[in-house]
Amino acid sequence: MIPHCTLANHLSDTQIVAAFQYLTKRIQKIEGKIESLALIQVPERNHVKTLYTIKLRH
Repeated sequence: MIPHCTLANHLSDTQIVAAFQYLTKRIQKIEGKIESLALIQVPERNHVKTLYTIKLRH
């Protein structure tokens, strides 16, 4: 089980697009189960504020 997965942090819009393009060409199939999703805010380094969390039904 992976407790979290950070997709991008402190990237500009252009960098996010480039990262997505890079990953979609190189990432292999990943199997797993998503149990919950969270929206977080990182207002300053080493501080995370959870804005919203939802548990998914299986």
